[in-house]
Parts: sequence; structure tokens; C-alpha cells
Amino acid sequence: KYPQDVQKEMERYGELAVHEMANLNSSACGTRLRISTDSKVLVFKVQLKRKWEYQKMTNWNASGFDVYAMVNDQYYHRTVFAPSSGYNIFSEVVQVPENGKLCIFLPNYNTIEKMLIGTEKGSEITNLDYPKENSLPIIFYGNSVTQGAAASRSGNTFPNAVSKKLNRDSINISCSSCCRGTL
Repeated sequence: KYPQDVQKEMERYGELAVHEMANLNSSACGTRLRISTDSKVLVFKVQLKRKWEYQKMTNWNASGFDVYAMVNDQYYHRTVFAPSSGYNIFSEVVQVPENGKLCIFLPNYNTIEKMLIGTEKGSEITNLDYPKENSLPIIFYGNSVTQGAAASRSGNTFPNAVSKKLNRDSINISCSSCCRGTL
């Protein structure tokens, strides 16, 4: 999320800020996959950085993939998947809705080191763009709450809720303990 000079700048704010920046700078918070596919299922194989839950937070938020079906401009929750405690490599099969349109919110407090997506043979996955009038993203910059610390799952953070409600792209560059108004 942040360039090296901004990470270095955190040193003047103390050890907690430096630790949080190092730990969370590459988290997937606020990132989503918006896709369309003709496959009936998707198979995810994921390797995350951290194996254990994040302090005082549900694993579905910290390390979870929150799956929504998209019909017109509406989001309908389908499922959420995450690794079990003590594991950072896992796989999951996701059923695709009939229209083939999905939005998957990625983990708020973990780094995706590797992610593979499998489809049925001969199927394709394409990017599902936001409507042209909603193509300019909303940028969020804040602390742990803006990153998603209080959410029950990754799609329920308030920046992601705004993105769903407005059907608009968002960029969340929030990082716990590090919102210092950096350039």
C-alpha cells in the first residue's frame, strides 16, 4: 500500500506504528474481485502470510473471502470462506450464480502470497467493470476501523459497504495505527 519512504516516516510515531505498518502494509484490505464467468464453480487455492487469527477479530474478516452474487447493481451475500486456525494454505469450491457475476471481498488483515482460481474446462473469467458513471473510485484513508477491524467479515467494512451501496470502486489505503496524514 505504502511506498518505502512513507513506511520509513512511521518511525517517528513509535514502535507500534512501525510494527503495524510492517505487518499490515501488504494486507488485501479493501480489495475485491469483480468477475463474470461461464463456469458453474470456481476452485480457489490460496496461500496467506499468517496462519493464526488476528487479535480480537473474526477469522472471516481478518483472513476471509466474502462472496457476493451480483444481480443488476445489487449485491447478495452467498458465502464466506477462510482457513482454519493454524493454517495459511487452503482451498475452497465456490458455486457461481446462474448469471455468472460475483464480487469477492478479500481479507482485511492478511496478505495473499499466492492465489490460484480454477474453472471448469473451457470456461472463462472476465473482469466485471463498474458502470461507466461509477468508474471514478472513492479513496478511504484511516485507522484500524477504516481498515476493517470492527467488521464481522471482509465485505462488511464500512468502505466496502459504501462500495456495494453505490456500486462504485473504492480504494482503501487504511492501515491500523498508521493514519498520520502522510502525503
